[in-house]
Amino acid sequence: MSFLSTLAITASAAALIFPDLAASYARSAPTPTVALIGGLLCGVGTTLSNGCTSGHGVCGLGRLSVRSLYAVASFFSVGLATASLTHGLHSDQSDSPLGPVSPLGLTITLLLVSSTATVTLLTHNSRPTNVLAAVTPAAVAGTLFTSGLLLSGMSNPLVVRNFLNLSDLPESWNATLAFVMAGASTLSFVGYRYKAYRDKTSGNPLLCATEEPCECSFSSIPAAGKPDFKLVGGAALFGVGWGLTGVCPGPALVCGALGVPSILYCYIPALFVGKGITTYLTKKPTIPVDIDQDALADNTDPAANEFLVSGTEDLPYFGKVNGWLKLIPEESYSFADPATVPFLDADKKCNSVMVSVEADSLTSPLVDSLIAALDALPRPALISCKSGARATAVARLYAARKLNATSEVVLRAAIAKKEPWTNNEKLVQWIKDNLPKERAEKTGLIFRQLFDKESSTYSYLLGDAATKIGLIIDPVDTLADRDVRIATELGLTLSYGLNTHAHADHITGTAVLRTKLKGLGNSDFKSVISESSGAKADKMVGDCERIYFGSRYLEVRFTPGHTAGCACFVLDDESMVFTGDALLIRGCGRTDFQGGSASTLFKSVRENLFVLPDECVVYPAHNYIGVQCSSIGEEKEHNPRLKEGIGEAQFIQIMLDLKLNAPKMLDVAVPKNLNCGV
Repeated sequence: MSFLSTLAITASAAALIFPDLAASYARSAPTPTVALIGGLLCGVGTTLSNGCTSGHGVCGLGRLSVRSLYAVASFFSVGLATASLTHGLHSDQSDSPLGPVSPLGLTITLLLVSSTATVTLLTHNSRPTNVLAAVTPAAVAGTLFTSGLLLSGMSNPLVVRNFLNLSDLPESWNATLAFVMAGASTLSFVGYRYKAYRDKTSGNPLLCATEEPCECSFSSIPAAGKPDFKLVGGAALFGVGWGLTGVCPGPALVCGALGVPSILYCYIPALFVGKGITTYLTKKPTIPVDIDQDALADNTDPAANEFLVSGTEDLPYFGKVNGWLKLIPEESYSFADPATVPFLDADKKCNSVMVSVEADSLTSPLVDSLIAALDALPRPALISCKSGARATAVARLYAARKLNATSEVVLRAAIAKKEPWTNNEKLVQWIKDNLPKERAEKTGLIFRQLFDKESSTYSYLLGDAATKIGLIIDPVDTLADRDVRIATELGLTLSYGLNTHAHADHITGTAVLRTKLKGLGNSDFKSVISESSGAKADKMVGDCERIYFGSRYLEVRFTPGHTAGCACFVLDDESMVFTGDALLIRGCGRTDFQGGSASTLFKSVRENLFVLPDECVVYPAHNYIGVQCSSIGEEKEHNPRLKEGIGEAQFIQIMLDLKLNAPKMLDVAVPKNLNCGV
């Protein structure tokens, strides 16, 4: 409402400053019949394609969106063709009854302003500064948007039609639109890049529950869907309407505020009729989260059904809800005051939660954050996104975690209900990666500790006793035959070979294992290393990511310090931790090469490992005195370098005083291990 109010005010102010403005717009406007047809087509087209010249042409191209590239190509080509073929339908409407300033435009302005004030006062229950914080950005945007359209002439239908009409080249062609679109898209691109940089460096929390108003930086979960017929076809319909009239939704509002008759009485009503009909016909029903209960355990959690999911188009149809998890771009709704959102219950402390993710970051930490957010929201709660696809996927994931459902059960239920997220490869893979696989009743652990005498390296075989899917940690290349033999004897199918870091004292066996296992019919084996290691692998993992083997998993914990890319792996029940060289039995790895840092290692051990239960068994990558394992409690009490009571400065001095010789295989092992052992 603030945006529309300032749009109308700015347009009316321009009409006062330039007395001939409204009359000139009326003369260049399409005839009522053409405006009616064009408005209807634009309403249908923009609804199907989710955008127009501003949404796809400026914002979409600025985000480098592939969908927007398809949409722009569609509506521009169709718009050019339509304007060139229909230019003879327009006549000069010089008999327009409007004077220099439209009383109707001023009346609409007053109505919008009074409506904004009324709605704000009725729905607002916080401090006046919060009202200002909520209204000001939209008001400034409305003023700038309208001023830009008026100054560039892009709200004048004749200017747009002359640009799109190629039949009279070069006499009447007006190239202004090309410069305006290019300039706006460029500024949009710069703005998005700056925002991404600001979000990355601001240190804002991942989630922000706005019981009290707060500023929170966030982006959307990666949008679902590839370019499809709905997008391209809708953009084409919009292109016909745009080429026919020279008007799209934004400029139409400016013309309406100026009181241009054919736009105000024909185009705008037809636009909203087209949008309303299309929304109604394509509207997906609200989907309660009802994962196939028969396929799950009997002790289902009823809380899983206490929230709704929806696409943005469905929001006006909701009754009151008490919480909101929002997965759509921040410009769509204001969070400065949750009570200004019409479907949040203002009588209670309604929480809205914003999710901050990088553009392509569908990760395990994100899952944990979403679950924590939904746990904190009062019920009933709403999950919303642009189309409903991502919202439904998040709801499915939440319920599955609560009900201990497998990814197979979730996918079967979702496919049976034809939920749209099942057509999005990224979302499907995200669900698969963050839910356990199909499993039998027994979910015990198969575990073997293996040893290399040459480098004093421990390797670890782990397997799910039910599915016989397994993995190996820190394998050594010269012992690949031993590892394959033992895995085969145990009936394990190895899916991953994990490296805690790029070792300097032996060559990893992941590449050799991959070749040998492929020869035995296992083509699914993948090498794994942390994304911060600087090394190559089949699968790069992030901090807190989960690596599943059957119904069991290891959680990745970044522990830099020995090298810049060290990671430890914590078993799902926190009974075991595989620490690599970050934490050894009564010691730790050196910190004087490969990006090592004593200060960083001290923090890594204290903040990421010593927070585990005292009884958690420590399995390191090396031991030189024949001890096989330790525990977190033992190391906190007895580790001479890292035990409680030793400070960071003392630890740094201990590491400086070691003065160790370089590992004998340093120059051979590190280059190979940075290339997956090849």
